[in-house]
Amino acid sequence: MSDAKAKWKLETPLIPRSVLFGLEDPSAKASMCISPEGDYLLYCTPVDKIYNIFVCVKDDNGKFDLKKSIQITYETKQHIKAAGWMYTNGHILYSQDKDGDENTHLYLLDLHNQESIDLTPFDGVKVFGSELDRRYPNKILITMNKDNPQGGDLYTMDISKDLTDMTKLTSNPGNVLEYITDDDWNIRGIMQTTMEATTQIHLRNSDDEPFEQFIEWDMEDSDTSYFLDFCNNNKSIYIVDAKDSNTAKLKKINLETKEEEIIAHDPNYEMGSVFIHPKTKEIISYNIAKDRSKPTILDKSFESDFELMDEIEEGDLSIASMDKDMNTWICAFTYDDRVHNYYLFDRTTKEHYLLGKSSTKYDPYSLVHMEPISFTSRDGLTIHGYLSMPLGKKGKVPLVLNVHGGPWCNDDWGFDESAQWLCNRGYAVLQVNYRGSTGYGKDFINAGNKEWGKKMHDDLVDAVSWATKSNIADPDKVAIFGGSYGGYAALAGLTFTPDLFCCAVDIVGPSNLITLINSFPLYWKPLLEKIKRRVGDPETEKEMLMDRSPLTHAHKIIKPLLIGQGANDPRVLQQEAEQIVAALKENNCEYEYMLFEDEGHGFRKHENRMKFFSATERFLAKHLGGRSED
Repeated sequence: MSDAKAKWKLETPLIPRSVLFGLEDPSAKASMCISPEGDYLLYCTPVDKIYNIFVCVKDDNGKFDLKKSIQITYETKQHIKAAGWMYTNGHILYSQDKDGDENTHLYLLDLHNQESIDLTPFDGVKVFGSELDRRYPNKILITMNKDNPQGGDLYTMDISKDLTDMTKLTSNPGNVLEYITDDDWNIRGIMQTTMEATTQIHLRNSDDEPFEQFIEWDMEDSDTSYFLDFCNNNKSIYIVDAKDSNTAKLKKINLETKEEEIIAHDPNYEMGSVFIHPKTKEIISYNIAKDRSKPTILDKSFESDFELMDEIEEGDLSIASMDKDMNTWICAFTYDDRVHNYYLFDRTTKEHYLLGKSSTKYDPYSLVHMEPISFTSRDGLTIHGYLSMPLGKKGKVPLVLNVHGGPWCNDDWGFDESAQWLCNRGYAVLQVNYRGSTGYGKDFINAGNKEWGKKMHDDLVDAVSWATKSNIADPDKVAIFGGSYGGYAALAGLTFTPDLFCCAVDIVGPSNLITLINSFPLYWKPLLEKIKRRVGDPETEKEMLMDRSPLTHAHKIIKPLLIGQGANDPRVLQQEAEQIVAALKENNCEYEYMLFEDEGHGFRKHENRMKFFSATERFLAKHLGGRSED
């Protein structure tokens, strides 16, 4: 061992896996949310490794002391990691599935008697979403596929009445992706797909009138275009529209005159979050999805509040929650080298105080930064990404290419446990938004059409080339790691470029694109035509899909492979892992296969996470030469 390497090992404390991936942190806080009246605060935190809901009440000084919080749910098997208030101020809604099967149920928790009720107790049924309105505090709109496995029908429920009484408002013909309600909670529109993979918005003036097509986006526009909201008079709407530009524009459109107002647009980056005033329906702020996220304030009455809060810390500011009068804010500051800090801000007094960190478990350790990078692909596209480097390491180091899933999403700047873990073990971590990723315009997304295993993979190969030519990566010690599409990319790395990577880690990655597409859940059927045009059609392009499938080329694998799979995964079925494992056995390849019977599309349970990431750490240490916790 060199003197420099030995010194680094001594000076850089090892962050335990139990800190990185365990669920034993009593300081952890997720889904922090203030009640409509501003007198309660809820959040989720693990108890015996299972996330449960806690509530804190304002003290006599008008502040929240989280040390005095009360546990109000007592789950022992399934996490509750997302919860929110109803406008009654005394009821909480949260959702759960069973062992990762993604058949989500909606639960109602009465704060006063602390009883939870499954509002959708139907086997094999998925709740796609719920909607609340401050003017109807007891009512919930629910979209679920109880009567139609292929699509979500719209139901309404009044919790002040019989909780078994649910009224169906409309049936989904099978191609409706979303129901659109106006400012008075009337069903004024639908968003639907067509057999040509276009997306259409249909609107109507009242329940007595038929829907009429308002706008149609072709497939190339559809991933960056969407309906946003009605304005407060129900005569105008907000949409995000890429119909006439590469990146989408935030627009206000008058439904009677069809007059359009362009509110915001960036020629290079997509629209991020848009903050709409719940009463006036005016746009308060918006974000452009650049390397860092900073809001642009349009409502001058809020400008000084954002400026005041933005001066408190240097992280990226976001508003996590507000009371119904918008006077009490829960603000979060995001960083790359530390976790969130939560503040309470009172707009009336302009006072603020620290509620707490989202976790204190990393406080004893030194963490790394995430730096935005870019390079030019072999065919001239600008590829963006993020690089994280291990502390104190100089010169070429082992590299882990960490590939995001989707693929129609993207990596962004912020705290990433996987990057911190891998850097702490001695590896550089490169995260690349390859073509097909969102955030950089529709041309960039559509450059990935039918390029699985081809140009999308070329971008990853070019990323490795950039890292080695930049004297960042040791070319003999590069691993590829990822989940879902990232898992596919890991398999593609060992089959399409068998000499480039020294090993690979595949988490719930598809090995056969034909069996993948043919096995999607029924409720994905409205999106199936778009998927076929993005990836390939098993009926008309079977040969191409087989050629792009790692399973077809499994005999080329010469480097070690670690595979993790959830038995209940509804998106990438267990057969995707079993097929590649059978081929690895037949070809006498070096591999390790870990199947988790109580997981789905990823690993959520404490014991499973610890087991898988322990195996991954040993695997990478063996083949990359980094550190591993005993």
